[in-house]
Amino acid sequence: MRRRLVRVQLVLLALLVVLVFVRWVTGPPAPSGLVVFHDLKSHQLYHHAFEVEQPTQLAISATGSFERTPSEGGALPPLDVYGWIVRRSDREPMWQMQSSYVTADRGTVAKVADTLLLDVGVYDAYFSSIGNGHDTWGRDRTRWQMIIRSISGGPAHHLHESIADAAPAGPDVVWTSAPARGYTTATFPFEVRETATVHLYAVGELDEQHPMDFGWIENASTGEQVWTMTYAETEPAGGEDENRRFNGSITLAPGFYRAGYQTDAGHHAYRWRFSPPLDPAGWGLTLRSDTPDAIAAFDPWENNTPVLQFSEVRDHAHLTQKFTVVRPVHVVIYSMGEITGSDNVWDYGWLKRGEETVWKMSAEQSHSAGGGRKNRAETAFLTLEPGTYTLGYQTDGSHSFGDWNEDAPDHPERWGVTLFALDDNDAIRPGLRLDRAGHEDAQTPEESQTMVWVNQQPDGEILAWSRVKEDFSGTFSFTLTETTALHITALGEQTMQGWHDYGWIENATTGEQVWMMTVDNTLPAGGDERNRRFDDVIELEPGAYTAHYKTDFSHNFNDFGLDAPDAPEQWGMTIRKASH
Repeated sequence: MRRRLVRVQLVLLALLVVLVFVRWVTGPPAPSGLVVFHDLKSHQLYHHAFEVEQPTQLAISATGSFERTPSEGGALPPLDVYGWIVRRSDREPMWQMQSSYVTADRGTVAKVADTLLLDVGVYDAYFSSIGNGHDTWGRDRTRWQMIIRSISGGPAHHLHESIADAAPAGPDVVWTSAPARGYTTATFPFEVRETATVHLYAVGELDEQHPMDFGWIENASTGEQVWTMTYAETEPAGGEDENRRFNGSITLAPGFYRAGYQTDAGHHAYRWRFSPPLDPAGWGLTLRSDTPDAIAAFDPWENNTPVLQFSEVRDHAHLTQKFTVVRPVHVVIYSMGEITGSDNVWDYGWLKRGEETVWKMSAEQSHSAGGGRKNRAETAFLTLEPGTYTLGYQTDGSHSFGDWNEDAPDHPERWGVTLFALDDNDAIRPGLRLDRAGHEDAQTPEESQTMVWVNQQPDGEILAWSRVKEDFSGTFSFTLTETTALHITALGEQTMQGWHDYGWIENATTGEQVWMMTVDNTLPAGGDERNRRFDDVIELEPGAYTAHYKTDFSHNFNDFGLDAPDAPEQWGMTIRKASH
């Protein structure tokens, strides 16, 4: 009997040892509650949402960290690791761990036990272990926690939502860019149909000298800024000192406007560099209105007919169309394309008047077009004075209509550029459409060939080669009866190995080269660094001359292997008599 009893005792002892070992390995059981932040890591922001259906009393217990060890008998230092609760409806903090009422424990540990009465609504609880660069409290990590329990009143339940779900919302929200990611620009064109008050709520990063993450509103027709988020007009938003908040209203007269919010590369809603604001999900700009019928998102496709349009554009396209404006006209240009950054604009539209770029699609002025992140759209409001213009659109070799390598945009048929007239369609006279997308009707022979013409009129072109393709070699002889100033415009390709696409002029009598494209007399032509441009005036004596232009087998108008120049249709050489 004794042996059996000893065996049973040994078995029980072994089981006890196993249980002690398991408890030692796994740690204490996780606490329970409405919201539980437990087993936390450093440099993280934690979030839970919950809903209160009737006025409810909550008990809150939390353990965080001071930014440094409190001094004996001195005031408690600021908290670096702490929790708080925000009411979602008005973005206001309802409770926050603060040095004024926490208890200092060993080292940098800070503890608090509190109660809070909350009314009906949805709330967001946060716990931040990010800090402000001190990190003297890493050893406290095993003690960090925040537990919220319901102790009286109506039912409350946990919501399985992300920080993105906590962004400003509701029937009065006209638009929001929150929560904004880093290194992005979000824009929102809208129309004010009658004088209206717009409530603006913005959370961003600013100091007294520089705005980093901030919002603005501009008059879309004139470009005049009517409101800008500045340090002086904002208040602290909690967390690090540069977290700032604007919460106010402006009055807008009828017209077209564009709201925008831009961020830099660090400290944003998805990667906080220092302690976040008390409303992390509100990082961005939000427009609210009590009279939503007076304010509406502007979509030129709803009530307007395109005057000029390139749509459903595919890979390797370069499309241009000239048009004439016979009297001042207000227009809207809508362009959808592929943009991955300020210096990485791959599929885009532009507008030129002569050689001057009037508008060009950009990362800064565009907004998400839905689908993949690189799908961008831009709505530009312009006033065009009388003159001759060129509307253009070009694509690279991937991610375009019918062949997406990420999710397609919400309106894939709009991939391209479209011009609408807001007030006077007859003021715009469409001209020659120089090229077509591959999915449309086949090109005419005249459009598909390199354009060459001669004009010996006193002020006209002597020669023009443009849109030149591969393996081209052209010569043209001309005679000058007097000393003449010639304006030469030439685009070509130059690499470390020499010139590949280029032009030059020879004296036809002596064979002497009187002008040639060189590295020293050309400038970058935009796009890839091999694109070079000559645009200047030379003077030639009376005599007979021969102009030459040649290309090799790659990187030309037919197929720019890398980024095309800013004016790809000018690939070639034009000679005209200089105007006096």
